Amino acid sequence: MNGILTVMQRMRVRMSLTEGEQSILLAFFGVGFFGAALALNVVTTLGGHADMFHAFSTYDYWIVLSGATGGCVGLYMGRNWMGLPGMRGIVFALIGMIWISFLGGLVGGTLALPIYGTMFGPFTLFVSLFSAPLLALFWGCILLAAHFLIMMWRTERDSIFHAVMPAQSEPHLL
Repeated sequence: MNGILTVMQRMRVRMSLTEGEQSILLAFFGVGFFGAALALNVVTTLGGHADMFHAFSTYDYWIVLSGATGGCVGLYMGRNWMGLPGMRGIVFALIGMIWISFLGGLVGGTLALPIYGTMFGPFTLFVSLFSAPLLALFWGCILLAAHFLIMMWRTERDSIFHAVMPAQSEPHLL
């Protein structure tokens, strides 16, 4: 276990991400991880499995991968709605949550079942969220956390363009 941690620490030091880059990476990881769990929940519910503890097949792994990919692609395509400041940003984030959920269901459903999943992926996602309010609450919290993480990234990115220039009387550092 200690060897894995040292490898992860070395990778973190080599990557040397800024705080904003770390926050957007965490947002994509959170949405992808929960998108995978949500996709697996949707498929096991539709498949008639009463529990989550059954033997995983290759198809189940594919569903997990397609759900994670769908969530990340949905967040990437809906990132312009997320991370805006103020009350206007919250309203835009709520609209963005619906848009990201729709696009995530569309992409994940298309990857899972190319024609059938494209038609019914977003529909089954929203039906699953309406039938399980606790699951919808968790999904909303994950997307709201992604909103705030993207806000941190936007703040850092915008700070680059508002650099403080020295006055004429001050010497330049270079």
